Amino acid sequence: MNTKEIINEALVKLNSNDPIKALEIINQKSINNTKDPDLLLIAGVSYMMLDNFDEALLHLKKIIKIDPNHKDAYFNIATVYKNKNELKEAIKYLDKVTDLDKNNFKAFSNKCFIKIKLREFENALEDANKSIQINKEYLNAYLQRGNIYKELKFFDKSLDDYNNIIKTATINSDIYYEASYNKSQLLLLTGHIKEGFKLYENRFFISEYNSVKINEPNKEIKSLNNIKDKTILVLGEQGIGDNIQFSRYIKLLREKCSKTLFCVDKNMKYFFEKIKVADIVYSVGDKIDNFDYHLKLMSLPLLFETDKSNIPDINFTIKADVDKSDKWSKLIKKYKSFYKIGINTTANPNIPARRIPIKFFKNICKYKNVKLFNLQKEIDRKEFDI
Repeated sequence: MNTKEIINEALVKLNSNDPIKALEIINQKSINNTKDPDLLLIAGVSYMMLDNFDEALLHLKKIIKIDPNHKDAYFNIATVYKNKNELKEAIKYLDKVTDLDKNNFKAFSNKCFIKIKLREFENALEDANKSIQINKEYLNAYLQRGNIYKELKFFDKSLDDYNNIIKTATINSDIYYEASYNKSQLLLLTGHIKEGFKLYENRFFISEYNSVKINEPNKEIKSLNNIKDKTILVLGEQGIGDNIQFSRYIKLLREKCSKTLFCVDKNMKYFFEKIKVADIVYSVGDKIDNFDYHLKLMSLPLLFETDKSNIPDINFTIKADVDKSDKWSKLIKKYKSFYKIGINTTANPNIPARRIPIKFFKNICKYKNVKLFNLQKEIDRKEFDI
C-alpha cells in the first residue's frame, strides 16, 4: 500500500475505536522515522487513546517541528496534557490553536472546560461566549456556560442554558443527559427538591457516575409499596460524603421492609457497620445474602417523595473509635500547650478545587504555638520539599 492508502485504512480503524490496529497499519511505514504529519497524527492520537501519553506527545510534538502551524497537532497535545491533569500546559497549547484559528470554537470550549476545573470562572465565561458566538449550535459550550453561571450564582442564566440544551439536543444523547443531570443539581441547590431529585436519576447515564454495581435488573425496586416482608439491598453511590449524607434514608426504609442490606466500597464498610445504618453492611466483592429487591442509595429521596417539608434528620451518631482515640491522645499529649490543627490536603486529586497544596500552610507553621498534623493517608513526599 502507498502512504495515502495506509493513512485511509488506519483512519478507519481509529474511527472505529481500534487504536491498536491503527498503529499496526501505520507501522508498515516505519513510523519512528517518518516525517509525514498525517501518519504522526494518527500515531499520536492512537497512543493517547491507549493512555500511553509519553508516546503520544513524542509523535505529536514531531509534527509541530515539521509544521509549526499544525492546528490539529496543538489541539491533540492539549488533549494529552488535559488527560494527564496538567491543565496549565493544556491551556498553553489550546492558546496556540486559537492564535492560529480565531474561529476554532472547540478549542475555545476546551479552554473553558479546563478553566472551570481551575476555578477561573470569569476567564472561562469569556471562552464559552466566544465559542457560542462562533457556532451558536455547539451545545457543549452552552453546557460549560451553564456550569459557570451556576458557580457564579447566576442561577436563572444557568437554567436557561440547561433548558436550551434539553430542548435542542437529541433525546438520550450524552449531552442531553449531562444537561439534565446538571439541571438537577441546580434545582436541588435552589430548593426545588422534588423536581431536582426526579431529574437526578439522569446521573446513571453520566460517564463520571460511580456506584456499586449489581446485575439483576429484574429486582430493581420502583416503589416503596408492598415491601413489608421483603429484604432490600441498597447500593452505595459516589464518595464517602454522599454515602454518609444519604444513608439516613436506610433507617426510614427499614421501617417499611423486613430487612435492609447496604453494600459500599471496602474502605467504607467498617464505618457504616459502626453506625449501624443497616441490618448488614457488605463491601464490594462480599457474598451477599438473598434479597428481594435492590436500589441505588441516592434514589431513596425520590421514592420517599422528599421535599423541603420532610427532609429527614440525621438518625445515627458518629463516634470516634476508642482505640484510635487513645492512639491520637498519646500522640498529641506532648503538644498540650499548642494550638493543634489537623489538615487533610486532598479529597480528589483529579479536582484541583479539592486540593490544597502543603506549601499553602507554610506561613501558619511559622507561629511557635501552632502544630499542624497531616491527616492525609496518601502523601506525595515531594510536596514537603518547601
